[in-house]
Amino acid sequence: MAQSGSFRSVRTVAPPPIATIGLTVVDSPATVESMNHERERNPEWDPVFKSNYRTKLLFPSEWVRKAQGLLDSAKLLEPEVVAIWDSMREWHKSKNKRSLKPDELLSVHLMLVAFAIENLFKAALVRDGGNDLRQEFDSTGKLPRLLKTHDLFVLATKTSLPIGTEEEDLLRRLTRAAIWAGRYALPIDFSEIAGSETFSDGKQWSVAYLGGNDIDRLRDFVEKIRRDLSL
Repeated sequence: MAQSGSFRSVRTVAPPPIATIGLTVVDSPATVESMNHERERNPEWDPVFKSNYRTKLLFPSEWVRKAQGLLDSAKLLEPEVVAIWDSMREWHKSKNKRSLKPDELLSVHLMLVAFAIENLFKAALVRDGGNDLRQEFDSTGKLPRLLKTHDLFVLATKTSLPIGTEEEDLLRRLTRAAIWAGRYALPIDFSEIAGSETFSDGKQWSVAYLGGNDIDRLRDFVEKIRRDLSL
């Protein structure tokens, strides 16, 4: 099977300057220990930290930049994902059943793409609803409620992205990978292992499967998100 296409670079715009204390390069545990003693929390710096947080929160390119890093990481896994699917296809064709390649990386790959798409959605929400989010942060000093969820389908419905059954399938599968399947052996609730959810059409569909064409589907979906949301 030929290697599938990879993700295109996401366009970013440099954010405004952010006030910082400075960066310290450490080269030994002793240096770290000394630095920790010297850098005990000083409440006088809270306004600076809050200002930095507010700037990154409300600048869409910060979210887009993080998305790009995650997409680049997912791209590094693509050759191994392709090899795993090739191994599965060869195993089904072969009469002498040899050991299959471990497939844990398939859900890890989905997880990274899920995190990237989450950041893209939040970039669009910050861009389009910045005033409300700014007011909520200024009032509470915490991440706005709209940005706390990791449910990609919920986030997508808050944007202008057109969502059909195919997109909903990807969003729900990606959410599953992001919340637990890509990083834990088990979910919090045993019932989630069943892997079926009620879609917006009222029908039950599986969200637990992994697809041999996921790389291509995800690449196209990321492109659609960027195009339709102008990111």
